[in-house]
Amino acid sequence: MEIRWYRETTEINPYNDTRFAICYDGTKCSLAIANVKEDDSGRYVCEANNRIGKVSSFARILVVTDPRIIEADAKLKTR
Repeated sequence: MEIRWYRETTEINPYNDTRFAICYDGTKCSLAIANVKEDDSGRYVCEANNRIGKVSSFARILVVTDPRIIEADAKLKTR
């Protein structure tokens, strides 16, 4: 099986940008982003393919930097 990750239409290569890590745990694969920046917002796609076919899934990520929103989120987590 081959798994590829994309941000918008550009393939993510953790060798070119070490902030990105592709993690495998058995049959699960995830993408980790260190030191997240506002520019990291966008559409992320995970594409898996093998000899039988191809499947993909996506998520939209919005990085929030407004201190008021971050503070409100922190208050919600303490309840």
